Amino acid sequence: MRTTKTRSAVALLAMTFCITGCSAFERIRGYTDSEYSVEVETKSSLLEDNAFYVAKNDGTYHKLYFGEASFERGQKSSEPDSKRVLWFGKDYDRIPTMYRGEKIAYRSMEEFDDRFAVERFEDTGYTIGICGMTESTTGRYKFSTDPDQMQIDIDASTGILYQLGEHVVTMDRIGDVDLRRGNVSRAGTVVGLERGKTYDTEVYVGTDIIRYSFVADVRAFVSFETEEISDYTYTQGNTVLLEFPDWFQSGYYCVNAFGIVRYVAENREYSDSMDMSIPNDPLVMAGESKDEAEEELAEAITFRTEKEEPVTVRVTFEHIEGDADGYGSIPDPTARVVGDSAVYSLSPGETGELIADINLPAGDYRLEIMGLAGRAYNYTISKKGEN
Repeated sequence: MRTTKTRSAVALLAMTFCITGCSAFERIRGYTDSEYSVEVETKSSLLEDNAFYVAKNDGTYHKLYFGEASFERGQKSSEPDSKRVLWFGKDYDRIPTMYRGEKIAYRSMEEFDDRFAVERFEDTGYTIGICGMTESTTGRYKFSTDPDQMQIDIDASTGILYQLGEHVVTMDRIGDVDLRRGNVSRAGTVVGLERGKTYDTEVYVGTDIIRYSFVADVRAFVSFETEEISDYTYTQGNTVLLEFPDWFQSGYYCVNAFGIVRYVAENREYSDSMDMSIPNDPLVMAGESKDEAEEELAEAITFRTEKEEPVTVRVTFEHIEGDADGYGSIPDPTARVVGDSAVYSLSPGETGELIADINLPAGDYRLEIMGLAGRAYNYTISKKGEN
């Protein structure tokens, strides 16, 4: 069970820290650089039972990868849930890539449910390994250090927090800013952090302050779409093959809560600049009318910063809520700021508001607002000290 693994690792972490007095989390990972690669098999007969692989066009099989998460492996969800977060550090390179036309292979020696859950996750960028932060009445953010709550990535620099025991703690500051609304995503992760940068933080247990230095060393992936696939074909290699629908856009998909795959729907090699979060729409064929799909699904505003500086990005829109059964409601839009080296998601603020406080390096940026469904909107991009 995942809980047993986490508790054992926490005990080892505490013991190692007490002996060495140094950064122990690096010592419990047990990985070498050579292990940060996709697990590949060459024959279907060698595939692990009840496991999922990408059946590559070259005849090899690349195993889907799970890593650290805020939920148990195998725990499926029928609806998107922002509490479901996947974290990846160096092990990001263990995620296999599947191109359009390739398939998912599954092997089972027993009867299996012929409905396969496919949950899509959004890459929200680099952060520290904490999720599930909730806002208190004072505007500060709290989270649990109880291993059973799974709100901390033990493989990240934040893993040391498990030494505190089972508490609900408050993080009041990160870096040189107060941690408040606009700095926290819908998944309760800290947004707007720079990859690999160390941030001094203040964590409170009651009124006792504990200071840590955490590194933005993980990418957080948050659940945002769910689908189900029941169409598959048997092979002579004792597997079944699943094919993603033509309307699946490029993105990160977790199959049956077993592991994640990086799917590329376009007819080109994957690159970091590729947009992996265009919403799926059965009426839009992925890869064939991408420009038109982007134009329909998103409003885009470009802007530039001449120097590195903190800015506040705010989007307001009409919130439309339906009756008790949800009839007539329209989901709120989402928004993000896209730069050359990072993507920053805006978080819900007041009703009808999305907001983010971001320290932006000098460069060109694009504010993308998705899911407006024809509603009017306003936006402001203001520098620190401006109204």
